[in-house]
Parts: sequence; structure tokens; C-alpha cells
Amino acid sequence: MATKKTTKSKSKKVQKQLHEQLVLNKYFLSLFDVNNFGKDFEYLKESSLEGYNDGRSRFITEIINRNKCKIPNDTLLRYDDNIRKHTNHINQQRKREGKEITWKYFQYLSILFV
Repeated sequence: MATKKTTKSKSKKVQKQLHEQLVLNKYFLSLFDVNNFGKDFEYLKESSLEGYNDGRSRFITEIINRNKCKIPNDTLLRYDDNIRKHTNHINQQRKREGKEITWKYFQYLSILFV
């Protein structure tokens, strides 16, 4: 009678670092010709860039002026307009409470990426 040999697999699971798992994030960063979110978007941290000017966010104006983005400007402006419309819709209710939303650069970019 043959006996079954049970062998325990001693293979170790190699755990990847978080930044190695964020493939989609890397793709979006590449569209903006960016390698490091914190360093390469440093220029957007200025609080003077928060908010809108002439119906366009100051962030998108600055991004377009840098002219490194692989996304066409008209597409970026369309995305920005959509963000503005949704933000205004949210703020309609919040204005009465005096708690309007003003996006920080990392929040704006997260919305833009989505």
C-alpha cells in the first residue's frame, strides 16, 4: 500500500511595498510627467492657488502653464469645469452653514485623477 507524502510548501510570500502596488496611481502620475507626487507637485502647495478665477481653478491654470501634461488642455479644462460644477453643487447647501469647500492641492488632484 502506497503512502502519501505530504510536503509543506516553505515558499515565503513576498510582500510588496505599497508604492509598488499602486499601478494606476503611477499611470496617472506619468500623464502629468511626475515621478514623486510630493516633490513634483510642490508648486501647487501655495494657498493662493486654492479656489477659482474666471470660472477656472487656479490649480488647472498652473498645471496647464507648466505644459508638462500629456492630457490635452481642452480635456483638462473640461475635467476642471466638471469639478467646479460638482463643488458648487456641494457648496450650495454648505453656504448656509458657512462651511464652503475649498480644495487643497492634493484633494483637487485626487478628484482630477478620478
